[in-house]
Amino acid sequence: MSRQNRRLWPFCVLLSAVTVASAAPLGFQPAVTYPVGAAPFGVAVGDFDGDRALDLAIVNAGDGSVSILLDNGDGTFEAAMNFSACKNCNRIATADFNADTKSDLVVLRPGDAAVSDDGDVTVFLSNGNGTFRKGQVLTTGRNPSFVLSQDINADHRPDLIVSNQSDDTVAVLLGNGDGSFQSPVPYTTGAQRTSTSLSLVDFDQDGLQDLAVAGISGTDILLANGDGTFRTGPSLTTGVFFRIVAWADFNQDGKID
Repeated sequence: MSRQNRRLWPFCVLLSAVTVASAAPLGFQPAVTYPVGAAPFGVAVGDFDGDRALDLAIVNAGDGSVSILLDNGDGTFEAAMNFSACKNCNRIATADFNADTKSDLVVLRPGDAAVSDDGDVTVFLSNGNGTFRKGQVLTTGRNPSFVLSQDINADHRPDLIVSNQSDDTVAVLLGNGDGSFQSPVPYTTGAQRTSTSLSLVDFDQDGLQDLAVAGISGTDILLANGDGTFRTGPSLTTGVFFRIVAWADFNQDGKID
């Protein structure tokens, strides 16, 4: 793993500073800045070296690199180690894809619809010391825009969910537990929704995590069947550029708003 010699951009970490007095305001200690690659865009948290401390991975859209900052165990981090991931990659997620107790990475490259570049998603498996080796390259649909990882079929293996911007689909890729993934299963979402984020929430209170696909004009809900598949749920229209990004029980009636 080599360090980038080009211009480095800052990434800030803020540590909580809570005073145990009922009237005291909550706050944070002064930010600590760490140089990373060019134009940092997304961040993931995982244990990349097996020391049970949470490390940071930052995907840098400007130079296609990923910056790894290993935790010193006291809230500070070592200097970033950068490795080349993919051109214009801008989303990142982490989980232990091959069951070796080390967190792995998946990095999303959106591609460019103007030149018929559909983009892809690449798996990077941890070597256990903060470095990574390239794994499976996944074609999930046309121009992926968001990725998350979670076990959605209760087999204790992390799966992937990827939204695809140009064909209005969401792809579900079940994990094999060895660092590889099965072929994507696509689900069509609402037209003109151009997904900006994905989130898993139990909307129908059946104990299963449903999928919210948020776009520029509304959100589509896909209800979980519990086996890694989904069925069409309700759609919410919020108006252009009103993006739903948070879910909670705001009126305390036991139902997610």
